[in-house]
Amino acid sequence: MKMIIIFIITLIVLLSVTINAVDRSKFRTCSDTGFCRKYRDNKSIVDKYKYELDTTSVLQQDGYIHGKIISSITGDKLNMYITILESGSVRMKITDNSNRWQPSEILMTNGIKPGAYSLLEKDDKRLPTSIKEKLNAFNTALLAVAFGKDSVLVVHASPLKFELYHGDTLSIAANERSMMHYEIKQQIGRELNSIDSSSKVDKHAGKEIVDYGEDGRAVYADGTREELEEK
Repeated sequence: MKMIIIFIITLIVLLSVTINAVDRSKFRTCSDTGFCRKYRDNKSIVDKYKYELDTTSVLQQDGYIHGKIISSITGDKLNMYITILESGSVRMKITDNSNRWQPSEILMTNGIKPGAYSLLEKDDKRLPTSIKEKLNAFNTALLAVAFGKDSVLVVHASPLKFELYHGDTLSIAANERSMMHYEIKQQIGRELNSIDSSSKVDKHAGKEIVDYGEDGRAVYADGTREELEEK
């Protein structure tokens, strides 16, 4: 019995040391990234790029559903890809037309096989009750995809919103507050999805940036680091 008590105490001490050994300064949250600091609390910028789904562009090809997402303000177009997997899950991807780096697929081939699905009409009984009520009350445009036992992915066209239901239960909602912002690569002669040039401020005060730290802050040539803005 005495040996058991000693073992338990030793285990607790070792676990405590392991937990305290974690360098929490390496952890990053959304507020540590430049994108979030620029857009999260600045709805006036996000409002300039309201997105909606062009329901007339939706088509099915090569095992996925493709559609165009358009900014109702600037006219910028994005590509939406929805893939229903054989495993019963759903993957959704939004891209622009430029070639950007993206990580290699890390899932096994058998785990990403396309699965069966159905595009639902407005009078389909498989639609969640709340969606049926909304369709009855308003002339709402949306895309509804049924898959698995009782799963339905609903893409509301305008304002753009994504909802995943299991039966009548809403499990996941994305862009609920219409805060979606997609940073399109800048083109010559035109600055896309950024603050008006008249209101831009050089937060680096003219310093030369030589690197970025793990916390997302700029490292300058004089050895100093970018100071985070106080909230």
